[in-house]
Amino acid sequence: MPELMTTDEVAAYLGVVFKQVITHRTEPAIATAAAAVARAMIAVAESAAIEQLQRDVEELKRAGSKRWPA
Repeated sequence: MPELMTTDEVAAYLGVVFKQVITHRTEPAIATAAAAVARAMIAVAESAAIEQLQRDVEELKRAGSKRWPA
């Protein structure tokens, strides 16, 4: 799987696209498409973070049950 961009990197690229739109160097439709892709990228990153947190919680539960059995 390719490395995901950070939210800061996504925001930086969107900032560039925004500046290009307001200076009439890029069509607004391009910015709309970029924003849609950015939303999807952020959703994927959030989902991956949630999945990692769930794995971490399960690992802590297993470690805790071994250390302090019921």
